[in-house]
Amino acid sequence: MNIILTAFEPFDDRDTNASLEVVNAFPDFFEGHHIKKVVLPVIYENFACEELFNDIDIDLLILCGEAANREKIALEVVSVNMMYASIPDNFGIYKNGGKVVSDGPDAYLTNIDLLEVNKQLNLSNVYLSFSAGTFICNLCYYKSLHTIKIENRDTLCCFVHFPLFKTNKLQEGIELKDGLSSLKAIIHQIIYSSKLV
Repeated sequence: MNIILTAFEPFDDRDTNASLEVVNAFPDFFEGHHIKKVVLPVIYENFACEELFNDIDIDLLILCGEAANREKIALEVVSVNMMYASIPDNFGIYKNGGKVVSDGPDAYLTNIDLLEVNKQLNLSNVYLSFSAGTFICNLCYYKSLHTIKIENRDTLCCFVHFPLFKTNKLQEGIELKDGLSSLKAIIHQIIYSSKLV
């Protein structure tokens, strides 16, 4: 089974990105499956999302990102066809409107039953979210689901948002070990709930 796990580079003048730290710490082999890790740029002209599909047939694509306004790990159910953010991308570009795909639908739902996954996980630090925002995380999520749809692929795809890491100044958030153990549990449950084994 081909599994791709992505994270984003740091952005918004931060030195780290929680998703990058968690994905870097994730094992290269998990429950008998090789994990391909990809770091995505935080830019609007982001062709890296589509390029994920160039090399191999992907069975499972788990996109990961960081959301500073979250206190828990979010399983994102929906991506929307909108670009809007109060901060620039890493090229200094702002977007205050516009579609991710000009002729695409208003939204895509994940093709993974995250309601069932979340129910089976039953973790206090993981919850269902119905808004992945309108910045680069949402953009890549939307583009990935759009590619899967228009190319009639069987790839399962979802997005996981991590809060910031706890620091001396920031008491809310997560520790790396908790983010890693939660991501392992999430992927394990997706594999078994989706009958990918």
